[in-house]
Amino acid sequence: MFTDYSAPVYRVAGDPSDKAVDIAALNQPAKALHLTDEGREALRQHARDAYDAGKARIAEIVFVIHECDAPSDNYRRKIEFLAIPSPDGSILLVGRDRSHDEMIRDALTQSRGLYKDLTELASDFAWETDQHGRFSFVSPKGAIGFRPSQLVGEKPEAFLAHPMSVTGRLPFSPETPVRHVDIWLRNAAGEPRCIMVSALPLVDGEGKRVGARGLGLDVTTERIAQTELAQSKHREDLVRYIVNLTRDEETPAAMMETAAKTLTRAAGADGCSILIKDEGGWDMAAQFGRTPDDTVSLSAAEALPLDGTATVGEYGQLGAVTLFRGVPNGAILVWEGDPASPGKRHEWSDDTKALLEAIEGPLGVALRQITDQQVLERLARTDGLTHLLNRRAFLEEMDLALDRARRYRRNGCLLYVDLDNFKPINDTFGHEEGDTVLVAVAGLLQTYSRGYDLAVRLGGDEFALWLDETDMDTAQRRAVELIEACSPLSTFGASPDKPFGISVGIAPFVATAEGDLADLMSRADTAMYAAKRSGKNQFAVEPPVDEAQAPREA
Repeated sequence: MFTDYSAPVYRVAGDPSDKAVDIAALNQPAKALHLTDEGREALRQHARDAYDAGKARIAEIVFVIHECDAPSDNYRRKIEFLAIPSPDGSILLVGRDRSHDEMIRDALTQSRGLYKDLTELASDFAWETDQHGRFSFVSPKGAIGFRPSQLVGEKPEAFLAHPMSVTGRLPFSPETPVRHVDIWLRNAAGEPRCIMVSALPLVDGEGKRVGARGLGLDVTTERIAQTELAQSKHREDLVRYIVNLTRDEETPAAMMETAAKTLTRAAGADGCSILIKDEGGWDMAAQFGRTPDDTVSLSAAEALPLDGTATVGEYGQLGAVTLFRGVPNGAILVWEGDPASPGKRHEWSDDTKALLEAIEGPLGVALRQITDQQVLERLARTDGLTHLLNRRAFLEEMDLALDRARRYRRNGCLLYVDLDNFKPINDTFGHEEGDTVLVAVAGLLQTYSRGYDLAVRLGGDEFALWLDETDMDTAQRRAVELIEACSPLSTFGASPDKPFGISVGIAPFVATAEGDLADLMSRADTAMYAAKRSGKNQFAVEPPVDEAQAPREA
């Protein structure tokens, strides 16, 4: 009757307390079990318990199987036997194999553990939402600093860090599967956190969406690092762009103006000032946009620290000092707001501060190059001893001055100054004493000229002074002042019969008259020699050639 039964069945005939009692296999699974001594003894003891109790008993017996088709060496097979006493005194042992159930249960447990491990490795939390879009489940660890109980029943929208920046359906309620969607949520401390969400929609038997299930991974650190890296690369590209733009400019002024313009736009500011610093202090190199007065920017530059950026001054300008080989040589100042309304400080972003710090180095090098170029130009344009313009620079500036005079119909006068009895000073006292006299005369020319006049040492002991927008009367008064100012220098004279003094020739320039620079200089030279012929230490005038009058002397 047990032929088709899948589990082993035995009959214990006789007294089971007898260790030699017969245990007969009643079907093929029992015969295939190949009872060991330990297995036979376990069955006998189980039969004896039922025999003694006079009623059916259940017991689980573990058999160690040594078969070639066993899943592993020493495979342990669990069989539950029901011991049933029979009227004839025998005990029927009916088995039920539980090994398969155990294997399925173990596999399920292992699978659940594996799923849990993979979930924890791939995400920070698992979640489910219901058909209303509310959290219905959150994994035990919670999420973004909240406990599961604080999240369940709430909509994800309530935790958005920037609600106004999110449009469309959130990944917590997808209509189709979504993978690796970033969304910024607010954690329990109120801080924004970037959560990467992957989700699947949940549907019922009719295909109706009833919720969603997914994973969330906090990737804030990675996203911030990526953003900073992108911003750093953008700053590097911007600095390279500014440097390349400035290199394309022909003049230092154009270089700095281009840099100020580009920095203003890159910083999102209203204006930018670039200052240069040398031994004489701060000076404005370039400006762009709306900026406060130069005095405000110069004062702000003085207040800047040598390292990093700072917001300085009553206008709240953001600035940084530029360095060359550790020495301050300039400053950058950006401005936001109305220059007429000081006191309203702008909150500068970290990115703008980083931009100024990034450009500080290249700009410091550029300012040094400009300074070096200006020094070279100054050396090329000035007399090394007196620091007045040299002949070449004077001729260039005079061409421009005469063009302006003709354009605006403004007259001027050129004074030629030649030192009287200068050679005997060199011959008697040496060239060092002669140089002292030359420097002193140059100083007097600068003293008795205005900022827009032109003073030059033409060479040797010859000087000239262009008086812009000056009439003849003023020019003659200036000549007298120079002659009188040089009187104290008579002590440098080599001898009483060769007194030191200056002879001045004056050539007026009439904007509407004919004549060029060469004519003007020739007339001034002629007047100067006329003064010498008249006794020296005086001035003479040589009018334009179209004025029919002889040179006047005084």
